[in-house]
Amino acid sequence: MSTRLWHWPANFFRWCFRCFDNIWRRWHRVRRIDSLLSLSLEPWKADDKCLPNGVVIRRGDLLGILHFNHGAFINRGERDGTGIRRALDFRSKLFASLRQLAARVQSEPEFSAIVAFHGITWFRAHGEKVGFVIEPLPDHWRTRLRALHFRLLLRAFFPALARREGKRLHPHGFWMTRQELITNFGKSSRHGVVEQIAQSH
Repeated sequence: MSTRLWHWPANFFRWCFRCFDNIWRRWHRVRRIDSLLSLSLEPWKADDKCLPNGVVIRRGDLLGILHFNHGAFINRGERDGTGIRRALDFRSKLFASLRQLAARVQSEPEFSAIVAFHGITWFRAHGEKVGFVIEPLPDHWRTRLRALHFRLLLRAFFPALARREGKRLHPHGFWMTRQELITNFGKSSRHGVVEQIAQSH
């Protein structure tokens, strides 16, 4: 990335992301779950994929593609407080969002055919205990393009983190089956592993 471009104001990048995001989300019919998460629906178009729990995602199976709402991050990366505190706050909000998603998946017919949930993130998430499968993306031109996208995203919303982590950032894919979502975040999970993790800090 050009050094000159890197020093453009964060507000410029935020404006660009908002414009692009609005167009992209309309085109892909992205549904808003809450202030943090949104969801789009896409069929799996690659070869069959077997997840560690034995669930096989076959060509044509419906996926729920998870997206973070960029507006939820404005100014959050520069607030007072330790990095640990911000991480715990984010985890708490993410768990709340996944509970909302689980409730809608169980009650809304348009989500009834979803086999699994998938997304791509800029950080190495630690969600295995609550059902996520996380894997680094292979070295490919699309992965490098995603990495550039995430560097610009961090520049817009987390300038300090972008300066510290930008060069070693590598996109990761994450997966969660429908059953794992319901088991860990559905109504019957109130005293399950999610609450144990949340109460351990």
